[in-house]
Amino acid sequence: MIAGRKYIFYTITVVFLIAAVFSIAVGAKSKIKTRIIGGIEFVSIPGGCFEMGSEHSQEAVKEKFDYDNSDEFPVHRVCVKPFWMGKFEVTQAQWQAVMGRNRSHFQNGQNGVPSDTSRHPVEMVSWDEVQVFVKKFNGATGQECHLPGESQWEYAARAGTKSYFHTGDCISSDTQANYDGNYPGKGCPKGKYEGKTVAVGSYSANSWGLHDMHGNVREWVQDRWHINYASTGSATSAPVDGSAWESGESASRLVRGGSWGNNALGLRSAIRSYSGLDYSISDLGFRLACSPK
Repeated sequence: MIAGRKYIFYTITVVFLIAAVFSIAVGAKSKIKTRIIGGIEFVSIPGGCFEMGSEHSQEAVKEKFDYDNSDEFPVHRVCVKPFWMGKFEVTQAQWQAVMGRNRSHFQNGQNGVPSDTSRHPVEMVSWDEVQVFVKKFNGATGQECHLPGESQWEYAARAGTKSYFHTGDCISSDTQANYDGNYPGKGCPKGKYEGKTVAVGSYSANSWGLHDMHGNVREWVQDRWHINYASTGSATSAPVDGSAWESGESASRLVRGGSWGNNALGLRSAIRSYSGLDYSISDLGFRLACSPK
């Protein structure tokens, strides 16, 4: 009888533990606030502070990905005010509605994608073209939306994490992000390679409710390119208030997030790249951020 009672006790305990974990998970998701502006869904991003820059040493990144990430230093503390961030990358349908045209490479049955790509991310859009989209979008909605600043983008991508990705130090191309899973980084399992964009939201969101912050298409941000976060020595010259770094002489603008064509290295929360204002390619799109209103 004692053994039987122990069995019943253990069973009930396990059931209660499972129920508690489920309740916590549901509760966390229910706290995510969203709103629709001009046909685009936005997620409320809480204000807070974080350490911006490489989450690991240069030696560790070199060992895992064979990459020199010196442009991700010095790591510095940034405090970001609350803002709204696009839940998804801007889609082809949303771009078409504002701009009246869509020249994405992966659209409507072309280049290996389905016949309906209205929910695929728009690509083949330059930074200059995105600024025109933003101006028209704000004019139609009366909002103050813009490309996210680089620090806003990284803060939102991390969603409180300090690992290479919001999923940890590995990320699966089978279940977590659209990228070239043949190159997942040292110590991580290989996965599939789609070789094209997929519908936004095909993979699970991070803990703040944002989808595809890693992979699918790379994303333009507002900032000018700077070779690192410092001007001289170890003193940071990058903004620490969450604003975009607009000063400087570079004509190039920052790109974040990694794409369907990148290896895992290119998806890291901290990785930075850049392109010219008029540059467009089939793995580069964007998402919007908006000031509270």
